Amino acid sequence: MFMINGSVPTNCGKSYTVPIPKGIVTRQTLTADNFRGISISPTITKQFDHAVLDRFSRYFATFEYQFRLKTAQLSP
Repeated sequence: MFMINGSVPTNCGKSYTVPIPKGIVTRQTLTADNFRGISISPTITKQFDHAVLDRFSRYFATFEYQFRLKTAQLSP
């Protein structure tokens, strides 16, 4: 439907970030450096992203040094 309408609803771009500890965190080590953030996005947004990647991946070029930034492939 996104492709047919040519637009994406505003709420599809919204997500929230959750702090995840980078190992064992004690009261003495509660600093921002000891956490990493993960973004939680709506499921429909993730499905749209994978549909775009599936259809247009041949037009996207990535480099070896971008390994950590690549999105995971969905298994069938």
